[in-house]
Amino acid sequence: MSGDKDDVPGGDPVMLGDGETPVPCFDPHCCEHATVPCFDTNVRREVAFCNAHVEEWAANEHIVRSSDR
Repeated sequence: MSGDKDDVPGGDPVMLGDGETPVPCFDPHCCEHATVPCFDTNVRREVAFCNAHVEEWAANEHIVRSSDR
């Protein structure tokens, strides 16, 4: 992935607090940038997934899209 905005299907990458560093998808088998911020209620932490993996992870009760909170 070159880091271009066009490489991220469906949205801009989620960025770290510095505003410059993209967050990787939290799916352990993915190397894309995350585009959908979520919250994991099991560990009470913010997580994020790319568009390709967010539906799979959001199907778990403990993963909530930040926009749904």
